Amino acid sequence: MAIHERLHDAVQALQEDAVTALQKMVQIDSTTGREQEAQAYMEKLLCSAGIEVDVWCPTDEELRTMDQYGTCGASDLGNRPNVVGRVRGTGGGQSLILNGHIDTVPVNNPEIWISPPYSGAIIDGKMYGRGTSDMKSGLLAAVFAYKAVQNAGLRLKGDLTIESVICEELGGSGTLACFQRGYRADAAIIMEPTDTLVSTAETGTMLMKLTVEGMPAHGSAPYVGVSAIEKWCYVLAKLNEWDRARHEASKDQKDPRFRNYKMVAPICFGKVHAGNWCAMLPNELVAEGRLGFMLDETVDSIRSDFEQLLADISRQDPWLAEHPVRVEWFPISWDAYNLSCSHPLPQIMQSVCRDLGMNDVPAAIPYGTDIKYFQHAGIPTVLFGPGTITKAHYDNEYVIVEEYLREIGALAETIIRWCDYQ
Repeated sequence: MAIHERLHDAVQALQEDAVTALQKMVQIDSTTGREQEAQAYMEKLLCSAGIEVDVWCPTDEELRTMDQYGTCGASDLGNRPNVVGRVRGTGGGQSLILNGHIDTVPVNNPEIWISPPYSGAIIDGKMYGRGTSDMKSGLLAAVFAYKAVQNAGLRLKGDLTIESVICEELGGSGTLACFQRGYRADAAIIMEPTDTLVSTAETGTMLMKLTVEGMPAHGSAPYVGVSAIEKWCYVLAKLNEWDRARHEASKDQKDPRFRNYKMVAPICFGKVHAGNWCAMLPNELVAEGRLGFMLDETVDSIRSDFEQLLADISRQDPWLAEHPVRVEWFPISWDAYNLSCSHPLPQIMQSVCRDLGMNDVPAAIPYGTDIKYFQHAGIPTVLFGPGTITKAHYDNEYVIVEEYLREIGALAETIIRWCDYQ
């Protein structure tokens, strides 16, 4: 039997176990800061495949030695383990890292979920639950992809590393800790939700806090004060106008790799607070949000441009001209990343997708991931995983089960084509 047929059969034979394992993992709450139980299950899965496992709890002190410490948001890591599986090749092949985060964002509105948020219920071919799309399905696909390689009787020539990391949702200290511990490879795949599209680029992201001043006044005489809320509405409208204009002018918006996204680097505010009494004008409004930036921009360039924009917006309003909007940049940020589609890794992965009847057209994503650490280390990296970002951080998050299973097959083929085998 041909090698690829053997591997296909091995993938098929593992499907039931792969679905059951994903359900069990989804049933574990691994909200950022509570990753321990899920990581214990990940360790069990890796050990069951005969994989050498490294488990340790990163510390803030260790991460301070790394150049990118300032962007990872490390603090109070506590007893939260990273779990890394290592398959040592026989020699002569290229090495590969498969990276994914075990942590998830919290559940917002459990009462409106189709099934309980940690049920892992399968309804009409979709598995529901927090983390199904972002990104437990991608992480477990890596484990079962290697199991398929193993069950097909193939021994890898190059080393394979499977990283299950903590704290990606708050800056990526888990992945940075893997680099601090010495993990490197010739290339990497991060199994973030990309609709199983081979994604070779991502736009950048910064986090910020804006402060808008007002002047307090009694609710019966608002005309003697200035509402920070009304000034914020003015500022927000101007920012949205700027955002639309820059997207219309950006070549990234026309890059076919971003074809699935209406905006490639949007601005968004997710937290706003003003005032402390219902019958009084607030003297201050604080808004926290994210600012996306294009592939040809950097953290420094977008920061400078945005600060100039806020100054221009403030000058156009008599009150804000005297009390300009203030911006504070959070240390966590994600650089833009752009890998040539002609690099051997995406070329191999596109070939795999063609052979398996999957979409082989290269793609890109508009959100930040741990790819920034691989870029800093000079490791060419591709994003490729089941699920979609539009269902991540979302009520009724789900992954299509068939897409998860296709990911396993695609990763298994990629592993043997990149690492080589005997």
